[in-house]
Amino acid sequence: MTKDSYFEMCEALGANPIESEIPVDEEDLCIEALQAFEVSSFLPDRYEGMSGMYLGKDMGGIGDILDVLGIQDRYHVLLFLRVIINEKIAQSAEQQKSKSKSTPGMP
Repeated sequence: MTKDSYFEMCEALGANPIESEIPVDEEDLCIEALQAFEVSSFLPDRYEGMSGMYLGKDMGGIGDILDVLGIQDRYHVLLFLRVIINEKIAQSAEQQKSKSKSTPGMP
């Protein structure tokens, strides 16, 4: 949901927007967060072989990627990248859990 659609929904419902529920748009993010998303797109995903569980990103070659993209503030970009990866791992684990619950005979 975008900010605009959120505000339209609030207007249609006659409700006041709640600050903590307003979606974040790309222009709201700092440059380091945007760079972290860009770096993330270059890194391959890693999956566990048998279960297919998402393990995160393969960080091999990250230094080269940061160099090619000309990223100066590597510390903050890597912090944001870690948040992105951890969120994707959590989402993947939740999807795996809901799949196993919906499959008969699976614990």
